[in-house]
Amino acid sequence: MTDQAMEKLARRIMLDAARQEYGLLQAEQLEHVFSPAFERKMKKLLRRGKHPVWYKTLHAAACVLLALLLSGCAAPGGQPSGPGDLRGLGAGDP
Repeated sequence: MTDQAMEKLARRIMLDAARQEYGLLQAEQLEHVFSPAFERKMKKLLRRGKHPVWYKTLHAAACVLLALLLSGCAAPGGQPSGPGDLRGLGAGDP
């Protein structure tokens, strides 16, 4: 047997062994079952991905509303007179 034939035979044997091993590994793999919570999160993520402009607009509107509420501009009763205004906080009459 020549060296070339021996190399060809060794290569074929190694490939067959690798195919058999991979086939066994592939047969052992089980189908993964995702939890219902994960499925819900993925559906939400996919829905958000289909409508990115809508979600970004909602996010921007929520940020503006939060900024207005925190700054006191949207507070009922007008704007506060400043940081020294303690009326209504039980500080008494100055």
